[in-house]
Amino acid sequence: MLLSKSNSLTTIAVVAVLLAVVTYHHGSPAFYKAPAGGEVIDELVADDGALWRAVRSPGAVLRSTDHGAQWSIVLEPSQGQMIDIHSSPDGHITASSDRGVIWRTWDHGVTWREVSDGLGARINAIAWVNLRTAVAVGQRGSVYRTTDGGVHWRRIPSGVQEDLYGVTFVTPQQVWLAGDKGRLLRSDNSGYSWQPVVSGTKHALRHVQFADDQYGWAVGVDNAITRTSNGGIRWHEARGEFSAPLDFEKIQITGDTLTLLASDGQRWFSTDGGETWRVRGLVAAAPAKAAQRRAT
Repeated sequence: MLLSKSNSLTTIAVVAVLLAVVTYHHGSPAFYKAPAGGEVIDELVADDGALWRAVRSPGAVLRSTDHGAQWSIVLEPSQGQMIDIHSSPDGHITASSDRGVIWRTWDHGVTWREVSDGLGARINAIAWVNLRTAVAVGQRGSVYRTTDGGVHWRRIPSGVQEDLYGVTFVTPQQVWLAGDKGRLLRSDNSGYSWQPVVSGTKHALRHVQFADDQYGWAVGVDNAITRTSNGGIRWHEARGEFSAPLDFEKIQITGDTLTLLASDGQRWFSTDGGETWRVRGLVAAAPAKAAQRRAT
């Protein structure tokens, strides 16, 4: 997984001279490093199988069509840092920056159009429920909603002042937000009003995701993991014993597999509901299970 000296020099030269393509090699498609040392903020797999990444430093959106062997810079704003990428139901990709600017592309990143009229704060995440309706969240509890595909955005009171980092639609009506100080908010009217929910943690939560209408997960900084099995009525912390303090930017749920994306590019996998986590052959056990093993 580590780059050789010659490959590292090649990568640096490509970035410095062309500022267009970042090339690196990996040992396994499941575990590859962040390109050019950039901190990975978000990642997704598009309908056509292409991989997309948003990296913080340098701020850019990257795209790969060969399982991460080569990456192309498809969006590199002149100001601000990329903080979120999202795939909408019609297959287009949306990217947002910390300056409150949102772009959309319909042609795999060849061209981009700004769609952020009405946004007045830093935007941390966007979720689309259909071709026209989306909710965006950002700093100081800001929540915005669009019903015309992002042409115009309307601010919606959230009732909180903490920065918000994650948003997801469970159904067209039920929406969840995640933010600082363990903040979770729920809406049952498609984002027009919000109610706070006790999350079970005081750590900043970066992302929230549901497998179905009952099972959900929220993850964040300093190994924060909290989950629900009753539709969000109650949440409880499920912090794994990882090898080091990690900031989780996203959790992906695919069948029985949970995948945590850390800000340093690591991926941690669980196939037993979060009881144990694996990365590169290492195992991180949930505290209760680890304590039980030590006692026996």
